[in-house]
Amino acid sequence: EKYLRMANPSWGHTIDPEEILSTLHKSRASRYSYQKFLMYRGNIWQSTIDVWGASSGWKDCGHEISLEDYGDQPCVIGLDLARKFDLAGAVVAFRNDDGSVDIFPFAWTSIEVAKSRAPQVPQMLDWIDSGELVAGEGDVMDFQLIERDLYALCKRLNVRGIVYDSTYAEDITSVLQSGRTNPDTGEQLVEGLGVARMAMSQGYLTQAGPTVDFENEVQGKKLRHPNHGVLNWQMTHATT
Repeated sequence: EKYLRMANPSWGHTIDPEEILSTLHKSRASRYSYQKFLMYRGNIWQSTIDVWGASSGWKDCGHEISLEDYGDQPCVIGLDLARKFDLAGAVVAFRNDDGSVDIFPFAWTSIEVAKSRAPQVPQMLDWIDSGELVAGEGDVMDFQLIERDLYALCKRLNVRGIVYDSTYAEDITSVLQSGRTNPDTGEQLVEGLGVARMAMSQGYLTQAGPTVDFENEVQGKKLRHPNHGVLNWQMTHATT
C-alpha cells in the first residue's frame, strides 16, 4: 500500500483506496491485467505486455461443436499437469480432412485452491458448477481423479497418442499405454489401452514451431473451439 500511495499522490482524495486495492486483486486473474495495473496504477514499467497475436482472432474461432459428433475419428491429446496452484489441463485435438483442427479442453483443480482464488477469479466456482472445471477434494491436485477421467476419455475416443510435459505426468501416461500391475504380485490392476505417448519439454526449441502453427491456424480461422470458459480465460493470459 505504501508504494501505491507514492505512485498515486491523490490517494484518499480524488482516488479511492478501496477501488485501487479492488482493481489490484482483480488484476491478478491474468498476467496481462496485472502488468497493466503495475504500469498505470503503480508506475512500474513493464517490458512484456504485448498480447499474443493469436488472442485477437480467438473469439472468431468459437463454434457450437460437440465431442459426441466425432465418432471414431482419430485424435491426439496434449497434457500438462500441475501440483497445486496452477490448473491441470488436457486438450483433445482432431485434424479434419480440410486441414483444420478442432479442439476440446479439460481442466482440473482442487476445491480448496478454487475457493482461495475465487476472490480474484470469481468465475472459477461457476466453471466447477458448469462442469468446465473439475475440482478434486483437498488443497492439492488429485492425480487419481485425473487418471480416471483421462482413462475414460481414451476408452471412449480413438486416441492415437498423447503428448505431455513429463513433470507429474509420467505415471498417468504410462497407465494409459501399458496399464498398472501390482508390483508385488504382478497382478494386472488396470488394463493398458495402448495409447502411444511422447514427452515434450516446454522450451523455445520444442514450442516455437507449434506456437507459430497454432497462431496461423487461429488467424486463418482453421481452428475451432467450443467456447470453453476456462480455455477462453487462459487465452487472455497469452503474451509475447
